Amino acid sequence: TDDTLLWGQSYRTDLANVVEVGAVIAREAIQELGVPVRGAEQSRLAARPTENPDAYQAYLCGMRYHDLDGREQMGLAVSMFDRAIKLDPTFAEAYAELSVTHSRIYHRGIDATPERLAKAEQAARRALELGPDLPEAHLALGAIQHLGRRDFAGALAEYTIAARYLPNDSELFALIADIHR
Repeated sequence: TDDTLLWGQSYRTDLANVVEVGAVIAREAIQELGVPVRGAEQSRLAARPTENPDAYQAYLCGMRYHDLDGREQMGLAVSMFDRAIKLDPTFAEAYAELSVTHSRIYHRGIDATPERLAKAEQAARRALELGPDLPEAHLALGAIQHLGRRDFAGALAEYTIAARYLPNDSELFALIADIHR
C-alpha cells in the first residue's frame, strides 16, 4: 500500500532461453515474496507452454496486442498467434489466446461474421484437445459464449472452470463481473 518494493532482480539471457527464464523468475518471485502455491498452481508453474523459443516469442508479441481495440493491433495479435502455432502446432495456450482474440474481434464489430466466430470455436476446441485441463481453453470457450453468442449461462460455466485454476486472473474476473452486471 505504500509502494515499497518487495522484490526485484535483473536477468540477462539470450532469446533461446526466454521460456526457461520466465519459469525461473516466477519461482524466485514466489519464493522471495512467500506466496503460498497449491498443487495445481505449482504444476502449472513448472510446465513449459512450448519448447520452441521462437513460438514463445511470437506468443508474447500476440499477448502484447490482443487486448488493444484497434483493427491493426488485433490483426497483429492474430498474426502472432498464428505464427506461434505454425512454429509449434502443439502450443495449446497460443490456440486459446487466438480464440479469445477472434471472439474480441467479433464482439467489437471489427469482423462480426459467422466465419470469425467459427475461427474462435476451432481454435478453442484445438486448445482443449491439446490441453484438456488447460484453464485458458475454458476461458476461450467462455469468451465465445459470452462475447459471441451472448449465452451468459454457458459463459459462466466455462469461466467457473477456468477460475478454479486461475484464481488471480483479473481479466477473467472482469469478464465474470461483466456478465453479472
